[in-house]
Amino acid sequence: MSLYVKSLALENVGILRTHIDLGLFDPEITLITGANETGKSTAVEALRCALFEKHNAKHAKITALQPHGTSLAPEVWVEFELLGKTYRLHKRFLRQAEATLDIDGVRRFEGAAADDAVLQCLGAQPPGRQGSRPELMGLWGLLWVSQDKAASADPASQLGAETRGALQEAIGRLVGQVVGGRTGERLRVRIQEEASRYWTETTLKPTGELSAALDRREAARQRVTTLQTARAQVEDQAAHYASSQARLGELLREQPRLQQERARVEREAQQAAGLQAAAAKASQELEVARTREERARDQLQARRSMATRATELAARVAREAETLAELTRTQEARAATEVTAAAV
Repeated sequence: MSLYVKSLALENVGILRTHIDLGLFDPEITLITGANETGKSTAVEALRCALFEKHNAKHAKITALQPHGTSLAPEVWVEFELLGKTYRLHKRFLRQAEATLDIDGVRRFEGAAADDAVLQCLGAQPPGRQGSRPELMGLWGLLWVSQDKAASADPASQLGAETRGALQEAIGRLVGQVVGGRTGERLRVRIQEEASRYWTETTLKPTGELSAALDRREAARQRVTTLQTARAQVEDQAAHYASSQARLGELLREQPRLQQERARVEREAQQAAGLQAAAAKASQELEVARTREERARDQLQARRSMATRATELAARVAREAETLAELTRTQEARAATEVTAAAV
């Protein structure tokens, strides 16, 4: 079963122009390509909402279709073919919501009936309160790949129980047709031939291309380990380089201040050298002064000694003079006595 989207028209949807018409002509795979921010994902989401969401829904998936900062009502027109029938669907969301579905120009559905008719023909289940999910979209949940987390999710996790059962039943019928009869025998022989390229027949050990591939894988793992070690070393060096660069930046920012500090220290060193020279000169002058002081002190002491000696000599002279005067008086008195005696 294939869904062939013949045309898609949008209005008041996302950042697209007021009206855009896309012709999608490949019945196998539909690709929407273009530059970034041209509305590819918006177009796909608008188509998904038209097919799998109710026209009167107001959840976040619907409001996200509105052009940013507006209250405009997004509208989607889509024409597609399914199982030989042509479907023309129109849905208007949010303001004055409506839905119409024409099938081959014969049957027409409106409103909720149009929503249900689209889901029924696609084999999908009604959406929940927060909108449809891949597991509610039937097989289309597997085939509908967009640029979001669903593109890398496990497909089995997106299947509902009903869809999973239908898919298993279809695969079982196909497997039964293939493995039975001559086709199955040819397939068995071909599988054995193919398996012998990779495993030994009895021990099922890797051989041939598989063994070589395993050797290459091991060598690749070793190279990866070596590269990871080298990368870790490079990252460490890069971190050290970044740290050194940051430190260098800090030093460069500090350089003017450090230069000023150095100049100040040099000036202070020069001043200190001048002060040391002055101190040495003052010390020499002080030594000379001390020598002179000692000499003066010695001279003063000598003078004091001489003065004391002079005083002592003067006193002695005075005593001697007094003694001499006394002797002179005594001698004169004796002479006078002798003269008097002689006169008598």
